[in-house]
Amino acid sequence: MYRRIHCADVGVEGRVVIEAGEAAPEITLRPIKKSDIDFLLEQYSRKAAHFVRSREEMEILLGTPPIDSGPARNFIVLKGGEPAGYAFTHWHRRRGQAYVRERAGEPWAVIEGLRRFARERGLKGIGMAFGAWEEDMVEELERRGIPIGWHHGGGTVKILNPWRFLDKIRPLLAARVGEEAAREIKVEGSVDDLTVRLGEESLRVKGQAIAQLFFGTPGREERSWFPARGRLREVLERGLPVARPLYELNYV
Repeated sequence: MYRRIHCADVGVEGRVVIEAGEAAPEITLRPIKKSDIDFLLEQYSRKAAHFVRSREEMEILLGTPPIDSGPARNFIVLKGGEPAGYAFTHWHRRRGQAYVRERAGEPWAVIEGLRRFARERGLKGIGMAFGAWEEDMVEELERRGIPIGWHHGGGTVKILNPWRFLDKIRPLLAARVGEEAAREIKVEGSVDDLTVRLGEESLRVKGQAIAQLFFGTPGREERSWFPARGRLREVLERGLPVARPLYELNYV
């Protein structure tokens, strides 16, 4: 139904399975408590792409089923006794399957914590998703030789107000392509038939291609739509895709 109204599969998301195993000796786990809210917010807000959460919102999320299902699923990762990350998980004991709903913190510590969690719960492993923009996590996984599968981000996306969206991402574009180009780039048309314009150069995209242009695809198919040459192509290559946050706890 969503795809029929041009909602698109967008973004680039990596997925792995962290196998159960003996964690590094300096890694221990303890249940998440309400007193950890400030730590959770601090670690989550360090992600390069994330939803804006207030302390009140974090408190609400902590009390929302199945997130409040108890210490057996959600934990703080301690590295040498100090908090270094956290994870919210969901798992089926009978199936021996589990996945991470959300995690943040030092990649090394989080992975070691997940290894220990899976072993202690009698699981073979635990699935984890991450954004392609999480370079520190990608580097740690590759260093360990853990196979990564690349996919579209979960769920579908449609940009309902391209003009406001462009204004919101201008600071990000400016950091990548410069203030002048970010200020000059414009969009016109409609939500289902959009033209991106930079001076006399333009690119027309329709339907699902609109969201895919901005958020990208695993195979970078959107690059084939760019103009063959010129300033607009250079700006699109340098400025896009925009990182798309994972839903994580925000999807309840």
